[in-house]
Amino acid sequence: VTVDSDISSGSSSQIPAASPSVPTAGPPGTFSVPPAPSAVPPSPFDVPTEDIPVRARTFKQMEEDRLGEEAAKRLHDEEMAQIERERADVQRKRQQEVLDSAMYYNVSDWLNIWAQVEANASLSKTL
Repeated sequence: VTVDSDISSGSSSQIPAASPSVPTAGPPGTFSVPPAPSAVPPSPFDVPTEDIPVRARTFKQMEEDRLGEEAAKRLHDEEMAQIERERADVQRKRQQEVLDSAMYYNVSDWLNIWAQVEANASLSKTL
């Protein structure tokens, strides 16, 4: 570095042309250093360690979802079976009521009912 000898002694200073320049891309005091390239190339067999918990959590969530769906299906099947049992029970009770009431009728009552059913087609569909 050379120093110019004709620097004036005034309040303004001048930087000689031969002095080194410092880039001022960022605020003073900050440095941006790019990361150094890795000296060891990555192996195709390396598994990123942060990926293992994600995979385990995903598998666990999939398993929980599957078990939840199976439980929901079992519950639905049990509810449908219960509804079917109740329907069959109501039908059986109704049939028993009809049979119980039938024993109070005599032959002439049955002939009268039969004649009414024959005379009224919509009644026969209802019965």
